[in-house]
Amino acid sequence: MDLTTTTERASTYPFEGEPMALYQAQGRSTATFYDRSNKVFYYYYRPDYPPYRPNGDPYYIWHRVSAHRQRAVMWTRDGIHWERRHMIATDEHDPPGNTLYGFGFIRPWGPAEADTNGQLYTAAMMHWDIYDQTSRQELVWSRDHIHWHRFGANRKAMLPQSPMGSFDLTQSKLAEYYVTAGTDGQEEWWFPYTGNPTRYMLNGPSGDTAEELAADHPYMGMAPFFTSWEDFFKEARSYRKRAGLARCKVGRLAHVEPEDRKGEFTTHPFLLEGGRLLINASTAPGGSLRVEVQDPEGNVFPGLALADCQPFSGDHVAHQVRWSDARIDEVNARVVRLRFVLEGAKLYTWRLAQ
Repeated sequence: MDLTTTTERASTYPFEGEPMALYQAQGRSTATFYDRSNKVFYYYYRPDYPPYRPNGDPYYIWHRVSAHRQRAVMWTRDGIHWERRHMIATDEHDPPGNTLYGFGFIRPWGPAEADTNGQLYTAAMMHWDIYDQTSRQELVWSRDHIHWHRFGANRKAMLPQSPMGSFDLTQSKLAEYYVTAGTDGQEEWWFPYTGNPTRYMLNGPSGDTAEELAADHPYMGMAPFFTSWEDFFKEARSYRKRAGLARCKVGRLAHVEPEDRKGEFTTHPFLLEGGRLLINASTAPGGSLRVEVQDPEGNVFPGLALADCQPFSGDHVAHQVRWSDARIDEVNARVVRLRFVLEGAKLYTWRLAQ
């Protein structure tokens, strides 16, 4: 499996222990997905010991057995002829020692796909930091299952990392969710996940004493956070994998908001198909969000200007944007751009509906 210059193997097996392997979300380091509409089978894996390394690190640092993990994807239409490409690597915005460990599609629990009409696919990328031995999950997205994208310098973990000793210092399998009603009647996504309070390298190593731990795992003494074998032994003995639950309102995995209180952005031109514009947004007290509809050259359609838009304020996952004297379905089947102006507001998603 020669992705670049070395012979490498796909780490672990795509079907190990998975009764629904075609739909598994995060089977250790691999994941599989079958696109029924296009009849393509995708196999996501991490190549072991590739020639590319974590940014800023020598090939082997203090953890002798660490695989310097990146991500790759293979796909086939007939089960015989395969294509493959490098998928995601660490970059200048990642901390030194960062590796890409696991991958899982974000979608409703079970075999169903997320309801995006095939326009967008999201996934949770699990990072493993070999400097501090903790893990976190990052939102990534694709439009074709092959080319995956990340946020830039301001990217954040989907769940903030908890302090040392907390049950979810290290986190895994934040991918599939259940849809349920929140206390305000609006839909929420509930993500079950697992966490433990110890660093990855200390999740239950062998030995009944600190001395045995030191003898069995001497390279741990080279860890940047090493204090004493007694501290490491105490931490290792506290290892307990526990269940956690993360919640958000439907669709609220990421958002855009102004750096200052007020800002705006304009979409790329697209073919408008639908009679209603729905936004998933929230505002601070006194905040607002308005939308203007333009043609590809930036000319405003009559009645759909910013001044005509009825400002949105509040907190809603599917608010219908309205204008005073026109409707967006009057430009249905036209190529348009949307100009969003936010003041003290967060926009999570927008979509067109019939």
